[in-house]
Amino acid sequence: MNEDLPPPTFAGEEIRRRATEPLVFEVRNGPLNVGQPLITVGRNPYSDLLMEDSSVSRFHAYFVRDGRSGQWKLVDMASKYGTFIGKHRLTPHQADPLNDGDLIGFGSVRVNFLLPRSFSAELDRLAGPSQDL
Repeated sequence: MNEDLPPPTFAGEEIRRRATEPLVFEVRNGPLNVGQPLITVGRNPYSDLLMEDSSVSRFHAYFVRDGRSGQWKLVDMASKYGTFIGKHRLTPHQADPLNDGDLIGFGSVRVNFLLPRSFSAELDRLAGPSQDL
């Protein structure tokens, strides 16, 4: 294991890191959407992706997965500072399709949308070559 990687984070922890260090958000099904096929993003403590940043609205956006195609989509909830896919600002309450590797903006917070295979490849890249003999 590479000692240069930051330690894992846990829900409720304060995160102190350099801007260049990777950060993985925990996704959990909160009480606001039990049984619903969506993942909420916002400053509300019950959000699935809790982002405590002043440019993120309490109920900022949500991810939804199309049951037929499996395509992930992102919906802005009329947030004050907007939701972006790349440089495209989403129209509130309209589902926009996501592609593996898309850069997403929630206000001034930027994150990469990675599907499992790409996420695994990114972890391998960050870990560097194996030190096992």
